[in-house]
Amino acid sequence: MNLKKNLFALAVFLTTVYSHLLNAQCTNPAWDALSWASYSAGDIVSNDGKDWEAISSGSYQYEPSGSFGYLGWTLSADPCASSSISEPVVAATEVRANYCTTSFGVGTITSDGGSAILERGFVFGTSSGPDLSNADVLVDAGTGTGDEFEGLMENLTPETDYYIRTYATNAIGTTYGTEASFTTRATSECVSDCNLACDMTDSQWEDPTAAEWSTAPFQTVNIQDTVCITQDVTISSTISLYGMFKICNGATVTLNGAIKVYTATATNPTYKGQVVYEGCNEIFDGIGSYTGEYLNPPGINDPLQMISYCGTCDDNDQSQFFKPTVATAYWAATCRPTTSLSPLPVELIYFATSPHEEGALLTWTTASEINNSHFEIEVSYDGTHWNTIGLVQGAGNTSRKINYSFIDNNVEKGVQYYRLKQIDYNGDYAYSNIRYFSQDEKDKPTSFVAFQNIENKIEVSAVFHGAGQAYLIDMRGRIVEMKSFISSDKAGVRFNFDSYNLNEGVYFVQIKSGNALLGQKVQFVQK
Repeated sequence: MNLKKNLFALAVFLTTVYSHLLNAQCTNPAWDALSWASYSAGDIVSNDGKDWEAISSGSYQYEPSGSFGYLGWTLSADPCASSSISEPVVAATEVRANYCTTSFGVGTITSDGGSAILERGFVFGTSSGPDLSNADVLVDAGTGTGDEFEGLMENLTPETDYYIRTYATNAIGTTYGTEASFTTRATSECVSDCNLACDMTDSQWEDPTAAEWSTAPFQTVNIQDTVCITQDVTISSTISLYGMFKICNGATVTLNGAIKVYTATATNPTYKGQVVYEGCNEIFDGIGSYTGEYLNPPGINDPLQMISYCGTCDDNDQSQFFKPTVATAYWAATCRPTTSLSPLPVELIYFATSPHEEGALLTWTTASEINNSHFEIEVSYDGTHWNTIGLVQGAGNTSRKINYSFIDNNVEKGVQYYRLKQIDYNGDYAYSNIRYFSQDEKDKPTSFVAFQNIENKIEVSAVFHGAGQAYLIDMRGRIVEMKSFISSDKAGVRFNFDSYNLNEGVYFVQIKSGNALLGQKVQFVQK
């Protein structure tokens, strides 16, 4: 009986692999309703498990597989025609709501280059040309294209020049947008007891009173306007929000009227309606109503309509945003906990392994060090059990780049994993990311298969020996889940993504290990 089961499982596995090889489609970017204006004839997108080609002078705002999709799209005869993958395309960076010690960067990823965005965000500093190796980094929670996203820069110095760039990373590499510069305002110009970057270009929007909210000029917040609420206030009228509504300093907005938020949509891409919470203590109270915005198709509420920078934010917990007496419709939120910019004891900016005539060469670089006593070099043969094999003295305190190296001359056959243990003078320590090393190219990833298993989870069977990351990506290009794994068995590795209650549709599974990137589509059906 077990033999029959094993043979059946093997047959299913081989059939899946064979079918994939015969019918493989290119992993083209998902159709994005918010990016429809950027499409042109010949572009190929994925939608509803198929590849679609944009027709000449088409109406690309319609979902390709929908009732009106024929007005802009046709099934692609050659889905691989545009499958060449390149680095992302990043729009010029903007700066909004410049303040004394805070400011907002605004960015857009125009194209993913044919490969899903793995990370996007901002780099900024006091020198021109900031990048991921030499500047402060704000990583955004999203990974989409076409949508506008923000990053809150904190702990800035008043009356100081800063430079900021948007960045995006896919499987090919990282691209930076055109740099923007700004000068923080003087302390005397900013609102006391409020760290949020409030826009002072129009003073009428700084803490409007209850009486002002009841007058016509305050009942429409236009695209270019930013409301700054730093103290408790009552709103009893109906407000149309096309711009930003920022709440800070633990303020309570008692909403006895109504707020309707208008975010960017395919038909109105310039709208920028958004409510922003500075921390964890701001909230809407009252007996009024809040109406958000939904995306196309209906049923998906726009998560960018409400942003929270609370460190313990939960975007599924509406009680963090509203008291239960407030009626809500089409609500969704995004959590963007602020990034601490406090200096790390040791800023490790590079760590790599490479072959050496005496074994394995480990090299790493620090950008700065505070109270750094030494590094311990650790090795593992299974990714679980670690042994210390060497020690390299640190530089103590320095703001200069320091290069380090270590040779492991006891390299064994197969794969070894290395990490650094950085230890301070007071005994505190921290570990680096893991790097793997092998003299044999055949230990690198070669192939894998992904499928929906009987537990209604996406299962991956990867036939390779080594370390890597696996990404589950939905049709909108968003990373649903990421898993890191290590296979010490040359037969390969098998695992499930933990996500459950997935929506029906096509998902992409990508495995990245070293310089190798493998991808496959998976059709998920509710059972």
